[in-house]
Amino acid sequence: MASKKQSHADDALRGDAWISGQHRTIDRMAAELRAILSARLTCQCHGCPGNQTAEQLATYLQIHFQNQESIMRLHEYPKLDQHKAEHDRFIAEVLTRAVQLCRRETYDSRAKCRSILQWLDHHAAGPDHELSEFLSHGNRREAARTAAARQTLVASG
Repeated sequence: MASKKQSHADDALRGDAWISGQHRTIDRMAAELRAILSARLTCQCHGCPGNQTAEQLATYLQIHFQNQESIMRLHEYPKLDQHKAEHDRFIAEVLTRAVQLCRRETYDSRAKCRSILQWLDHHAAGPDHELSEFLSHGNRREAARTAAARQTLVASG
């Protein structure tokens, strides 16, 4: 029996709605890639479904990283530098490795896909979950301040 993969969906209702929506898109793309790998629909060529899906996911992730880092700066996330370093490592290691795989004569799209999925599982369970918790607590603090301000206005009115 396969273990349950960490999903961003667990954090979808917390934190920033825009980023949560992007996480749901990433989860759908990753699920599609896992399904392709499970069905063994990959081959040793550049045009295989696994390679195309992995490339789309990797491109989307790079855009998502920029958006997520903007949100972290906006909320003054204390672990921004660490989180961004994870993103940078992904780009440097996983995507560079994928490009290297593409240039080899014996191209293995399954290895490329597995690299991306392994990184996603780790990142969703760790840094992205921590960010979601931080944003969630921040939103609750803001809601509490707003409620206290309303209460003060009602009491003085």
